[in-house]
Amino acid sequence: MDTNFCVYIHISSDGEVFYVGQGREHRAYCKSAIGRAKKWYTIAEKGYDVYIPYTDLTKDQAVQLEKKTILSLMEKGHPLVNKSIHDGVMTLTREMFEDSFEYKEDSKFGLVWKRDSINKKLIGKEAGTKNKITGYVTVSMDSRQYSVHRIVMALTSGVCPHDMQVNHINGNKSDNRIENLELVTAKENVQHALRTGLTKPCFGEANSAAIITEKIVLEMYEHFRKGLSNEEVADIYNIEWKHASLIRCGKRWKHLFKDHGYDIPRSTKTKVVTDEQIVECLHLIDCGLINKDISDATGIERSTVSRIRSGDTLQVRIKTLLKLKGNQMKELLIFSANEWCSACQNYKKVLQDTVVPVDRLRCFDVDESPELAREYQVRGVPTSILILDGKEVKRKTGMMLASELIAFCEV
Repeated sequence: MDTNFCVYIHISSDGEVFYVGQGREHRAYCKSAIGRAKKWYTIAEKGYDVYIPYTDLTKDQAVQLEKKTILSLMEKGHPLVNKSIHDGVMTLTREMFEDSFEYKEDSKFGLVWKRDSINKKLIGKEAGTKNKITGYVTVSMDSRQYSVHRIVMALTSGVCPHDMQVNHINGNKSDNRIENLELVTAKENVQHALRTGLTKPCFGEANSAAIITEKIVLEMYEHFRKGLSNEEVADIYNIEWKHASLIRCGKRWKHLFKDHGYDIPRSTKTKVVTDEQIVECLHLIDCGLINKDISDATGIERSTVSRIRSGDTLQVRIKTLLKLKGNQMKELLIFSANEWCSACQNYKKVLQDTVVPVDRLRCFDVDESPELAREYQVRGVPTSILILDGKEVKRKTGMMLASELIAFCEV
């Protein structure tokens, strides 16, 4: 697997970020303007610095991180000159296009020119060109490429959010009639493509997100059989212990586990957790320590610390211990969508940096726990719900700052 790609940032002589790119490391330092916008050369010839925040990536990982970095910098107001700043990483609004385009359902691609300052002969004619490789239709406006289906969504609905994708319901990527378009999350778009056969699932090394090989997984199985713990195996291959745990129980690399890992024993170093360890663990969680440090301090396995933190284990004993101390059980539930919701991502940072005054803090992703989200009647993200002795006493939808969060948890 080729992991020699990176994401790089160019900073002008004035100290302003003006370009984000991805590729092999030599590309970051290459002074050629080939493949870059003309404005890049105008700024670069005055001198610039190179910063590389992400390395050792696959091509797909680099492309995705490039998009996220561009979006993050655009939101902070940096004037990027990337050619690759396309409509998929920015929110489109009706006002951006209503003077230039008109939506027509009976047109070939759903869009016609209303005004064009360069070529007036185009007015009233079809807008867009179909890409023979991807099947999508794009159109150029003000020296920038836009996807026609996203423009149609913006014109008819008023806005096409950057953190949502536009799905073609019938699978025809050039059919941009509004009844054939729907706003979905990235996950829902992939699920639709798999369900309709537009794409096929990739397993094992064929999946671009794979960080290890089949050979390594088979070696890990042998280490598990010899009695090594998840943490010990994870350290050998420089991966997260949680990843090792998921491989041990067959929740990852299922196609290998079925034939080669079915007889793997449970983690041999699972220990009985005492009441004193639980109390200390809860205290250290409240102090903001990470799972590894808590595990080292208490002697509890990292996987068990993680389950205590998320509320997936020892709940009866925890409630009993708190009642013996004369306390009421105060829980804070956070429902978010970290994959596509920028507010949720910012809220996650607030939660990590804040000592929240509750006994239990449990975070859930609505895409991964839809049934739980329905059970708690979550209507938007992020949503915070305060639970006191099993009963809801407060809830708030939207991101909170540290001071607001602490005040929210006071009863």
